[in-house]
Amino acid sequence: MKLVSDTDYIEISVLEESNLPQNLGDIRLSVKICLSGFVGEYNQVWIEATEKNRFISSLVKFEETRSGSVNIESMSPNEFMLDISAIDSLGHLQVEILLSKYSRGVNRGSDLVSLSGGFEFDPVSFPLFVEEFCAYAN
Repeated sequence: MKLVSDTDYIEISVLEESNLPQNLGDIRLSVKICLSGFVGEYNQVWIEATEKNRFISSLVKFEETRSGSVNIESMSPNEFMLDISAIDSLGHLQVEILLSKYSRGVNRGSDLVSLSGGFEFDPVSFPLFVEEFCAYAN
């Protein structure tokens, strides 16, 4: 699943769905983003089943109306956020993204590494994004 502009993109893949009773339906994503030449990728983004289902429902409604916005966030706070919104009544769309992870720091502590920003994307590609997300995440 990919949203693209001339220079920027976000690519999301569903890697697995949890089958553990306490996490049934949770999904693990791989997220890769490129913003102004900066690239980040993380394949341990977990989305809770209730958040996934809420997003799918909102995404389908948003695709129909092309007004307002729709968002999804990871289980871990400030690790992943995706917000898709309408720019105007003509159907132009934009995406805002945050992708972060902790890595071992210089002093054996944890450093937060993150990439965030946004871009306007080709709205013609949006129906395919919606279709793929709904298919892969259900």
